[in-house]
Amino acid sequence: MPEKKLLPISVDIKIIAEKPILAKTVIKGETVEILGEITQTSKTKPLTNDMIKNVFAKADKFPFQPTITVETQDAFVAVSTLNQFRRDFYAKIYEKLTKLPERTQGELELPNYLAQHPKKNKIAVIDSQFDFDTSKIDIAIFAPSNYKDKKSFDNFFLNTNAVKEKYLYVPAFLTEKDIEILGNRVDKFDGIFCENLATKNLATKWGKKVFYGTGANIFNKIDIADKNGYICLSNELTTRESEVMDGENIFVNAFGGIAVMDIIYCPFGKKCANCKAKEWSKLTDESGREFPLRRYILDECRFQLFNCLPLAGSWNGNILINLLSLNQKQKSIVMENFENEKRLKELLGKYTTGHSVKPVN
Repeated sequence: MPEKKLLPISVDIKIIAEKPILAKTVIKGETVEILGEITQTSKTKPLTNDMIKNVFAKADKFPFQPTITVETQDAFVAVSTLNQFRRDFYAKIYEKLTKLPERTQGELELPNYLAQHPKKNKIAVIDSQFDFDTSKIDIAIFAPSNYKDKKSFDNFFLNTNAVKEKYLYVPAFLTEKDIEILGNRVDKFDGIFCENLATKNLATKWGKKVFYGTGANIFNKIDIADKNGYICLSNELTTRESEVMDGENIFVNAFGGIAVMDIIYCPFGKKCANCKAKEWSKLTDESGREFPLRRYILDECRFQLFNCLPLAGSWNGNILINLLSLNQKQKSIVMENFENEKRLKELLGKYTTGHSVKPVN
């Protein structure tokens, strides 16, 4: 059992014949005092300091460790009366310590968000290769298979030379070594794509712009109002709910893969010496549906699980497209037809509209 923590308190007891019993202490800078009944004059055996200290050393159910100072003279008090007086005194101290302050009504000033609809819809794409026509892309978000591989970064900048803005994908749950690796790679990027709110601090540290991903769980205007940079709204919002917040810096994850889980532990048992895990594997549920599992490397291997079907949503504003979990054929279909929703769905065949139509129940 853990040791019970006790609060040290200093208690002054005054028991003088023919006067009320007095006990006091100082709590939170204020004196707590209690008066008892008037004592009698002892004819034979008056109370002694030690007798009184023994009574008040018992804190009963209260978490106190009292240091007791006594002043007494020729007084007699029944022990039962003194015990009750002690209980009342410690109860009053406890009430003083635990009493909540009175609640006062204040005014909460919420940040105000005024949407400015984009004059030109922007297209942001997440991928690890960018080995396709990038002419329709405004923002390239690089999610490398291996953050330690300098060559993959060189290829990214070569393939996206014509893309105006470039962001580095920064996952959640980083170690100090992860941050060091990212810090060595971020210099040439315009900003970082953050999958949680805490990563914003890294953007500030590195002097980079921020693009908040769906992992930041941004749901409403108040969430948006205090943030600078690009914002991708939560995957759990419907198109109607998202339209209320449409603006120049607002994106919706409308097409591609849906990342449903980040996995920090190794699902392959972390047998690194004999590891045969490829960049892509599949997890199967009890219904036989196959969920793409991506392995990528920061300081160590990390994993990202995607939905079993590609997303084909509906959105007329700025669009985020996550190509990571798509095969080459699906990538081509999405990138060539995202401006024609009906045609895109026909070519994909199997897809999900996510929560763009149906809200979360």
